[in-house]
Amino acid sequence: MKFVIFHSDYEYYKFLFGRTITKRKVINVYGSRIMTKNFLLQFLYRLHHSSLLNKYFNIPLKNIWYSYLIPAQIAKDDDVCFIFNSSRVSNIDFSFYNYLRAHYKCKLVLQLWNPIDWDRGKVKYDIEEMKNIMDMVCTYNVLDAQKYKVTLYPYILFQLKNIIVKPFKDRHTDVLFIGQDKGRMQYIENLYRSLASRGLRCDFYIINPLRECQVDEIHICEWISYLDLIKKTEDTKCIVNILQAGAEGITIRDIEAYNYGCYMITNNPLHELNDIFHAEQLVNIDNISDNIIQQIKNRKNPFEKRLNTNTLDNFLNWTEESLIYSEKQQKEAAYE
Repeated sequence: MKFVIFHSDYEYYKFLFGRTITKRKVINVYGSRIMTKNFLLQFLYRLHHSSLLNKYFNIPLKNIWYSYLIPAQIAKDDDVCFIFNSSRVSNIDFSFYNYLRAHYKCKLVLQLWNPIDWDRGKVKYDIEEMKNIMDMVCTYNVLDAQKYKVTLYPYILFQLKNIIVKPFKDRHTDVLFIGQDKGRMQYIENLYRSLASRGLRCDFYIINPLRECQVDEIHICEWISYLDLIKKTEDTKCIVNILQAGAEGITIRDIEAYNYGCYMITNNPLHELNDIFHAEQLVNIDNISDNIIQQIKNRKNPFEKRLNTNTLDNFLNWTEESLIYSEKQQKEAAYE
């Protein structure tokens, strides 16, 4: 089975999926662009799908572009699975899914990943409707699986290639935090004060703060590119990962800490982290002892990776097996 994964056009999707080690046939599609080098067609497509033009009136005939959204490597008789990242789904017309089923021997899977639009405080799309359209809707988040009654899949531990992993002695900061405020400002300020007062070199960035920051040394910014974030990750010993209320599962910060061999200060309760990280690599955010502070200061080398499994291939293998099992069950039910 071949896999085509539709992502949003965010830098971290390109970085993670573009550098992930995989043996499966995977084609990644980023953003709402068509598969052509014809600049006139690209312009007309963007114009046709302009959010400004479609704000008050949905311009019809968008189906004329559907064939341009499919990579040329996919033939109509291929056994193919189209996987949609949840951030990408909100920009796709539902009739596109009907087009795929009509023209390809395919399965459709929705990968539920951060389904909440935090700016509006609600789900980005109708999950119940997506469950009727897709062959499978799945998530790595236990709470989301229970809440939306969708399939729980094993976490993906992205193992990245072509990255720079410096010795700790060559890294210029001890602790890095980059994230949005989201009501966590006081928590972040207190953490900075605690770590800096004990001699750690802290590099903290708060994006879009909801109030004025009371710590002058914390950087305030509107946006940081993911590539800039990675450069800062390459240059630190420890990453701070503060999960929002209700969040659970392997996060991008976990993946970065794992691949760059960093300590991780976190409030993530996920027990699977103990299978991924060395015991001394994980630091409970509410229990940072002076002994741990000294370890972070004195350690000279990054932590070695513990696992060579749980990669993207595991998720794709699991997806294929789950679809085959589901199809078998449906056939058996039809005979009864």
